[in-house]
Amino acid sequence: MDTSATLLGLGLLMAFITPIGYLIIDQSRREKARKKTLFKTASDLGLQLSKTLILSSLSLGLDLEQRKLLVIDPSNKNSYKLIDLTKCKTHLVKKYLNNTPSGSVDDLSEVTLKFDCPHKEETVNFFRRGLDPITETADRLQKALEWEKLL
Repeated sequence: MDTSATLLGLGLLMAFITPIGYLIIDQSRREKARKKTLFKTASDLGLQLSKTLILSSLSLGLDLEQRKLLVIDPSNKNSYKLIDLTKCKTHLVKKYLNNTPSGSVDDLSEVTLKFDCPHKEETVNFFRRGLDPITETADRLQKALEWEKLL
């Protein structure tokens, strides 16, 4: 009786732990692949990245010496944006639900860094409601504020 109860308990424990372990390992593998893609693209462009940020919907790399920002959308690995920060002015844009700024993080619908460059306007989306997990809203806003100060 004790052996069968122990085996049943271990079986149930493995049934619950195995999927969680798989998700953790899969997430780690994806993050390593995104980081590898970011550094490979940077080396192809002759950039030395001093600061990086890897999110599920965004990969950023900053070369402080050349003042250039490399932006890669992980859903399309072959496309990247290279923003020359010496020619652009940076500001943070927060959009709220129903266009009424309440100051609450829960009401944010979009957090974007906007780069006003001479010939075009570039944007980097840190958070978009519906595309990114709503549980990460505060964290993404904090990271956008950090990058705004850094740039």
